[in-house]
Amino acid sequence: MRSRLLRATADAQAIRLKGQADADAAQIMAKALETNQNLVSLRIAVTWNGVLPVNMYGAAPVPLLPLPAPR
Repeated sequence: MRSRLLRATADAQAIRLKGQADADAAQIMAKALETNQNLVSLRIAVTWNGVLPVNMYGAAPVPLLPLPAPR
């Protein structure tokens, strides 16, 4: 019985600590993104899966891709 209680307490604390670490990381990232536009572009590039939109809807913005100038 005691071992189960200790295990459950340890699991609960691990979940709490991970949640707190994730929240702290999100706050740090938000502050960094706020002050540096290049980080916003980096974040977009990191999370993009490489697939262009397939469906375009009436009020949706048209995605523009920054392409290099032709040589």
